[in-house]
Amino acid sequence: MFPPPDLWYVPAESVKKIEALAPSVGITGGRVTLLQPLKRYSELAESLGADLSARKAVEAKARFDRAEKTLREAGSREEEGRRPQGARHDRRRRADVCRRITPWSMEERYSYAGYAPVLEQLAAAVTKSRRLAR
Repeated sequence: MFPPPDLWYVPAESVKKIEALAPSVGITGGRVTLLQPLKRYSELAESLGADLSARKAVEAKARFDRAEKTLREAGSREEEGRRPQGARHDRRRRADVCRRITPWSMEERYSYAGYAPVLEQLAAAVTKSRRLAR
């Protein structure tokens, strides 16, 4: 949803027509961590009958978890030796680092299968990056 309760790219004049055809659902993807919408989409898929224990779903989640772990470890190495300057500064700095070392795609589908390659690419870029002289 963007911004709640509006649906992303659904014109206000079309909402009633669309909702008359079928119910709709919105999952917040902005201003939250990536893990939150992924969890909500998994819950939605399961509520609609998806088998989250199916081999492809389990493999996608495992790949995502490995990529997330690799990215966190790469980020921890990058931060070693820095003096703490507060959470807000750290978030801005991390976002700035991401923009400088690798492209970020906003079009990925919200699924573990969709975002695992994105995290893998980002982890590889962070791992290969080096600190700039100040």
